[in-house]
This record gives sequence, C-alpha cells and structure tokens, in this order.
Amino acid sequence: MSRNSQYDSVLRFFRDAGKSSFGHAVAFATISGVANAAVLAVINQVGHAFDAEQIPRVHLLQFVVFTIVFVICKWQSFRSANGVVETALARLRDRIVDKLRRTELLFMETLEQSEIYAQVTGDIGQVSQNMFRIVSNLQSALLIVFCLIYLAFVSFPVMIMTIIAIFCMFLAHTVGARMARDLLRRVNQSEARLFSILHSLFYGFKEIKLNSARSDALFDTLSKNTKSNTLMRQQAGMLTYYRIMRAEIALYLLLGSTVFILPQYVLLDAPSMLKVITVLLFLLQPTRALSDSLYNATYAGAVLDRMYALEETIDNELARSPPPSPVLASSPYANFQKISFENLCFTYRDSQGNATFAAGPLNLEIERGETLFLIGGNGSGKSTTFKLMTGLYRAESGNIRVDGNLIPWNMIGRYRQMISAVYGDFYLFDRCYGLENVDEVEVAKMLHRMRLEDKVTFSNGRFSTQDLSTGQRKRLALITSLMEDREVYFLDEWAADQDREFRDYFYRTLLPDFKAKGKTVVAITHHERFLDAADRVVRLELGRVTGEGAELIQSADTVE
Repeated sequence: MSRNSQYDSVLRFFRDAGKSSFGHAVAFATISGVANAAVLAVINQVGHAFDAEQIPRVHLLQFVVFTIVFVICKWQSFRSANGVVETALARLRDRIVDKLRRTELLFMETLEQSEIYAQVTGDIGQVSQNMFRIVSNLQSALLIVFCLIYLAFVSFPVMIMTIIAIFCMFLAHTVGARMARDLLRRVNQSEARLFSILHSLFYGFKEIKLNSARSDALFDTLSKNTKSNTLMRQQAGMLTYYRIMRAEIALYLLLGSTVFILPQYVLLDAPSMLKVITVLLFLLQPTRALSDSLYNATYAGAVLDRMYALEETIDNELARSPPPSPVLASSPYANFQKISFENLCFTYRDSQGNATFAAGPLNLEIERGETLFLIGGNGSGKSTTFKLMTGLYRAESGNIRVDGNLIPWNMIGRYRQMISAVYGDFYLFDRCYGLENVDEVEVAKMLHRMRLEDKVTFSNGRFSTQDLSTGQRKRLALITSLMEDREVYFLDEWAADQDREFRDYFYRTLLPDFKAKGKTVVAITHHERFLDAADRVVRLELGRVTGEGAELIQSADTVE
C-alpha cells in the first residue's frame, strides 16, 4: 500500500471515525484550552499586582472558576476522545474480520495466522493507546494557539520567535521520523514472528520434548528474534528521544534568547518581560505533549499501515469473485435427488503461481440417501476432492449440478447450506455458534449414543469440556454436525482415531442410522473390511475416479 505522507493512515483513521464523532472532544478541548489560557492570564495579572497592598479578590475568583472549567472540560474531552477512538478501532477490527470471513478457504490458507492474530489483537491495543494520546493532546495544541495570541498582545516579536521555535520543533521531529516508522514496522513484524514461534512451542510441544536439538534450535530462533526486536526498539526509542531533545533545545534557546538577547533590540518593561517568561515556561509542557503526539502518530501510523494493507489485500481477494447471493436460513436444494460433479479440476500453486499438485477431472454423482465411500492411497487427492465437493475450493474448471441445475459460484453459499462435514483437520469451537436453540435433552441422547455421557455434558450452548482424546473429540465434532441437521454429511477419515469397538459401532450402527433418517453420507475411509457398509464405493487417484462398484467391495482385504 503506497503512502504519500507518513501520517496518511492516521488521517484516514480519523476520517473513517467521522467528523461528528470528534465534535464533543474538540469542543471540550477548545473550552479547556481557553480556560487554561485564562488561568495563565490571571496569574500574570496577579504577578503585575504584587506591588499593590492587596490583590483584588476578583482574581482569586477568576482563578478558581477557570481552573474548575479547565478540569471539567479536560476530563470530558478525555472521556469523549477515549470513546471515539475505541469505537472507531472496534469498527475497524469488526470490518476486517467480517471481510475475512467472507473470503474463501484457499485464500485463508495462504495467510500467516500469526500476522492476523497480532494485527486484530495486539496491534489494536497499541493503536488504541497512541490514538487516544493524539486526540487527548489536542488540548495542548489549542493551548499553544491561545498562548501565541496572548503573546501577540504582550510582545509581537516574541510571538514571531516562538512560532519559529515551534516550527523548528516540528522540523526536528520530521528528521528521522521515516526511519523510526520503518523500525516500528519491523518491530511489529518481529513480534508477529515471535507469536509464530510461541505457536510452534505450544502445538509442537510433544515433538520438542522428543528432540532436544529441535528444542534448542527453536529456543535459539526465539532468542535471536527477541534480541533483534530489542535492538530495533532501542533504536526507535533513541530516535524518539533525539527528536524530543531537539524540540526542548529549541524551546530553551527561545527562552534564553528572549531573556538575554531580545532586550538589546526590543524595549520591554519589567511587567511585560515577566509575562513573556511566564508564558514561555508555561508552554514547555504543552509543547512536550505535542511532540509526544507526533511520536504517537508515527507509531500508530506504522501499525495502521499494516492493518489497512491487510484490509486492502482482503478487498482485492473479494473483488476477484462475483458478489455472493444472500445465504438463506435453509438451502433451496435441501430436497435434491441427485448431485453431479462434472469434470471438476483443481490445482495447488505456490506463491509464484507454479503448479504443485493437480486434482481431477472428477466425474461423480451422488444419489439422495445413499452412503458413499471414497477410498485411495495417500496423496490420491481425497481431501482435496472433499473440499471441491463441499464447495470450499472453487474448481478451475467443471461444474456442480443439483438435479441438473448448474450451481454458479455466487450461489455456492446456498449449496453449502445443505452440507455438514467433519474434516480430517476438524475444529471444535468453544461453543455451538449458530445453534443456540438446540434441545439439550436431544444432545444428551447424542452424547449417550457416542458413549460420552460420563465425560461430557451440554448446557447453555457449550460442552462441559474438550479435554478428551482425539477420537472422543471427533465424536463431539460429529454431534455438533448432527445438531445442524443437514441433508448431506461429509466425513473425512472419521473412524481413523476410534478404538476398535467404537469403529465397529460407527460402521454397523451409526451409518445405518444416517440412512434410516434419509441422510446422504460421503465418507473417506481406509478401513477396507467395512466397505460393505456402503451402498457404493469409489476409488480415487489424483482426484479422478479410477474404480467403482461391487468389485471394490469384493476384492477388499477382510483383515485390517
């Protein structure tokens, strides 16, 4: 994503948030800035009145009133700014995740999970902190403006000198800002790699414990990544420190010039000089805050760059496909009699577009209510064929038809609505999303049928635990699939992780129950002694049908 300015992402964020959203924050910040400037003016008046026998009480009253207004309005400004920033960030995160869920599986498989996790979780928090400081320091910018106006009445030359000093401060910030931004971008990328390493530690822990060399190499990679991250953070921090110091040097030079040099060329009486010095000292804090805001903008901009680049990548992916038709509550194809797959072909490609594996052409028909087994050796394309048949992969050529009616890609969502599946790399959600009104009594019966009633209960849309063996977790996944009550069930090596007794139960009891209820089952299996449990068996090789019919059942080895 190209950027014409280092603050484009920050400006875009504020535009997306909407001008009206910042109305209250800006209004309260303005009033707070006016009140703060008024406090300064009162203090200067009091200083001028020290020669009098008694300081007018009106000054005390003014000081109290303006201070109360300042505190209340600054608090309200902070509160409004915090609400606006957090709301805008929540919309940005929701927008990215919403677009992400509308992409296709093949695109999701190309994304780096650690990058996505970092951007929609950790990065959001970083942007939140920095953007809040930017908005809250708006009061400091307004205070500087009011102080400049006040200086114009006291000494116009000092006001000009102050403007020059502030300009030098901004100029000092821009020097090295792009380098700091690049460093921060690299820090964020390094933290994403750290997340990936920690992911490997958790999910590859068994393999790590069995191989000390792998464990040491992983930790060495982690250490190198941490050292590199630390060095880049130190460099970015020092660049920031240099910019802040250059800004403060500019202000102190201004103060010294006003006290020691200006009186030689501009006539100022003692009260006016006192007012000028007071204002300049008063300006130190808001100018520091403004300088910090520039750093916050640099940091937030680096993170927002990545988030907007991710969103742009997703938008480009979504633009490649026709807009999908709205998905209905139930599939219009639920009463199908036959599903046909005609010459479906698919090719996996690497990042350079080179073909790495090709499947198809697939020509196959599924009759309603039948139990179909797919068999084949490792690498025969069974899982890829499953993804084509369930509409998760878009075929490069060929068609899917239901009762002779072509399913165009923009209608694939409605086709998927009649399918439920338990894939080999199935995922168990922490709750049964989309199944909030399930009858808990029926789920309890399913748990009993799956022989899990003594290990798992179901209530409030959740299973009590997922701390189970792989085979038992697969049973929970099948229960979740049954709760959807779809017309077609795709099961990828579902019985592979079951014990011998439950494997028999699956083939001899559960599958006949599916059939009795009129459900269609397509199952990948390597258990040849159970092939007779199917109505039809099809052998696949590289996603093509190479054998079909009774001879496959008859020739099957009866011993596993």
